[in-house]
Amino acid sequence: MLGEDARVKKALAVVAAVVIFFVGFKYADYRHNRAGGEELQTEEVVVEETAQKTVEEKEEPVPIFVHVTGAVENPGVFQMNSGDRVFQVLEKAHPTAEADINQLNLAQTLVDGGKVVVPKLGEKLPETATAANSLGFDTGGKVNINTASVNELDQRLPGIGPALAQRIVDYRQRNGGFKAPEEIMEVSGIGDKRYEQIKDLITVR
Repeated sequence: MLGEDARVKKALAVVAAVVIFFVGFKYADYRHNRAGGEELQTEEVVVEETAQKTVEEKEEPVPIFVHVTGAVENPGVFQMNSGDRVFQVLEKAHPTAEADINQLNLAQTLVDGGKVVVPKLGEKLPETATAANSLGFDTGGKVNINTASVNELDQRLPGIGPALAQRIVDYRQRNGGFKAPEEIMEVSGIGDKRYEQIKDLITVR
């Protein structure tokens, strides 16, 4: 009788061990699947947030105004978008058959407040206008080298690229501004020849 009780207890112990093992296995599998699901859900949320952020960070075009004169059918002031090119504003102004658009840089980015001068065939423009048109626009005024941004210096002055424009800004910040236009020759990379190109286009006031 006692031997039979021992066998029953032993069998019950084996069954209990099997049940405990099975329950533990299923619980571990449940935790693993749940963790995997949460990780996948987190990844989906991150992707969605990144996509939304990209859309939000996409800047809307900024309106600018450009004056077009010369050999065009529709001279006047046109509202364009930042980043637009000279050829795009000419599509609105419609150059005449006498226009010599080869003197213009049609790929140049337009500048707010700029002026595009379209010459006629055979027309000889003044030196300052020729220099301005090589950039695709006429500034309509001198560039204040004490206040102009790097982009303005780069866009509005012939022979001044982004690197030189940054040096000009750095110089005026270190020295409290330019006292006279010719002082710009103190900036590394601007010698007599380059100064001759820009001297009639710059001011310190």
